[in-house]
Amino acid sequence: MALPASFLSEDQFTCSICLDVFNNPVSTPCGHSFCQACISSYWDGGRRGGGGGGSKIYQCPLCKESYRKRPELQINRTLKEITEQFKWLASAGVSMDGTDGGGDEGLNLHTQHQQQPAPSQPQRPGEM
Repeated sequence: MALPASFLSEDQFTCSICLDVFNNPVSTPCGHSFCQACISSYWDGGRRGGGGGGSKIYQCPLCKESYRKRPELQINRTLKEITEQFKWLASAGVSMDGTDGGGDEGLNLHTQHQQQPAPSQPQRPGEM
């Protein structure tokens, strides 16, 4: 699938903690994504707000949503796959303006999940 040049930007794949392209991106319950090591280090390093009495409150570094219990981080598989493709394109010398040096507009990305053409006639259950 050809993508417009403006589709890929390094900013879209940058961790707001380390300011580098995501490495093992995970998502917080509020939906923000960070490198797994970055958010773990952020929470381990005492950069969390909270009251006294030994209670710990974990916050999202971006929206400051607070959690009394350390949230379970979910691996963001889609972002990980796209980030790996982005890194590969960057290392292959594909410019991020959408060209490959040969004048072709847009970038062609292929994923494991290719779209299948829709059948010309509806199929009844069991006919697949």
